[in-house]
Amino acid sequence: MERPDDFTLFAEYHLGILSDGTAKFQNVGDIARLHHASVQEVQAWLAEHQIDPTTADDTDYDLPGQHAEAQVLAMLGDAAATLEFARQVYAEYRARLGHKRIRTFEDDDDKTVSDKVEISDVPTHRKR
Repeated sequence: MERPDDFTLFAEYHLGILSDGTAKFQNVGDIARLHHASVQEVQAWLAEHQIDPTTADDTDYDLPGQHAEAQVLAMLGDAAATLEFARQVYAEYRARLGHKRIRTFEDDDDKTVSDKVEISDVPTHRKR
């Protein structure tokens, strides 16, 4: 089998989308078997195209959210729409390369007191 292109690898690895537009969870071992390659070869391909896990995790782009969207589209059965969405996601991801993800805890600080439950507010179960 011929080596897959970068889009195909991205769709398979990050979005769980096969070339026919269907959804299937795939880890690096699954992709290696699919393309008759070793895990090390697939890891090298991913790194070469900057779609390896480390680069993707460090890039300011919501791949987990896009993965979920792609899975829903695939479950709806419109292969063409799923593949079109996957191509759009890949283009957006490529555009964000070099933009480092900045991790903060700001989201935790914007909750009001009413959003939080204090341990003293939790009912206790007493033995009778």
